[in-house]
Amino acid sequence: MYDNVDWYEVLGISPEATDDDIRQAWRKKVKVNHPDTNGATSSEVMTRLINIAKDILLDRSERLAFDLRRDQWKRQEEEAKRQEKARRQRRNRQERITRESKLEALLRVERGRREEAEKKLRGRGWYDLQEELLKERELRAQAERKLSFEEEFNSDYRRLYNEQLLHTEQAEGLAGQYWQRAERAEARVEALEDLLEDLQRDVDVTFFETVPYIRPFRRYDPL
Repeated sequence: MYDNVDWYEVLGISPEATDDDIRQAWRKKVKVNHPDTNGATSSEVMTRLINIAKDILLDRSERLAFDLRRDQWKRQEEEAKRQEKARRQRRNRQERITRESKLEALLRVERGRREEAEKKLRGRGWYDLQEELLKERELRAQAERKLSFEEEFNSDYRRLYNEQLLHTEQAEGLAGQYWQRAERAEARVEALEDLLEDLQRDVDVTFFETVPYIRPFRRYDPL
């Protein structure tokens, strides 16, 4: 019934306590927990445990047997704590690795989006678009010069000016739109790479070597 009770803890003493220490601790405990002085319902049970603890610890053979059992409990408890700690560490490590895998998948998706955005820019002919934009600006400048020399320009000059102005605005809008997409994709990739680097440093696991991103073109600065 009392196989798992630590009698040293019941009396509040250390395993190195002498017989006098045991008797002194027993007197104090009995005085505090005796049913005549303590009206709690658990005082009778506690008094019984205190008496049993005194009897066992004052008997040399029983105390020796109890010490052997107690040492075995402590070793089992320490082993159980060690195993539980190891399980928690394995579980935490597995959770981090799982998170790393998910982050790596997200990073691959973002890199794919960035590559797709770059392909669209190349497919649309970024450099050709830039050259076309310069030509449109030159045509518009020519039209403006023609208009400046004509005090009253006719409908042909007005139509030419409006057409060149519209083409230029469309070219500039398209260039700005694809540039913004490329910048957003690059910002997402950089944020995910920073987060992955932090997690890799914590877990000390490397999944892949990050290749620095090099911009394939420079941004065209509109006038």
